[in-house]
Amino acid sequence: MPLDIPAKGATGNHLKGAKNVPLSAVFGADGVVTKEDIEKALKTAHYDPSHPTITACNGGVQASLLALALKHAGKQSRVYNGSMFEIAARAPEMISEKK
Repeated sequence: MPLDIPAKGATGNHLKGAKNVPLSAVFGADGVVTKEDIEKALKTAHYDPSHPTITACNGGVQASLLALALKHAGKQSRVYNGSMFEIAARAPEMISEKK
């Protein structure tokens, strides 16, 4: 679930086939929002829990925060440590314009 952060050398800022869940949908002024609000954000993003969940962003910080929110909602996920920079370097064809 990448966030909208451009990667150098890529043609866009979105991983093809990925779902986008902005941090603003799962964090509020007091921290992580309710489990119900997280579920709503996941439903809006067309999240499919039958697939492995891997969070990604430009440098790992936002992906880690999203993974924390997912854990709060009882969802398992992994953080892709390589970030969009690594994907852009190894497989730039995986990155497209946001849809």
